[in-house]
Amino acid sequence: MHRSIDPMGLVVFGIAIFALRAATSCWWLARYNAGPAEWLCHSLVSGSPQAMRRHDTASVRADAPVRRITRPRPAPLREEA
Repeated sequence: MHRSIDPMGLVVFGIAIFALRAATSCWWLARYNAGPAEWLCHSLVSGSPQAMRRHDTASVRADAPVRRITRPRPAPLREEA
């Protein structure tokens, strides 16, 4: 016997999987620098295990100066007559 697939059930299942993956992704990336596959690729390319955990932001002093990265602005385009 052939059972038909309920399209609405499939949509609900897809939304549930998406929500679960989004929640676990937010949880993971709040604690780690990269996903497991990306970490493995970086470690293999560099030849040594890369740091996995994010730095603890609570250990940073509140009165420490904020370092901003500045880049030179590109020169404006010149219109030629």
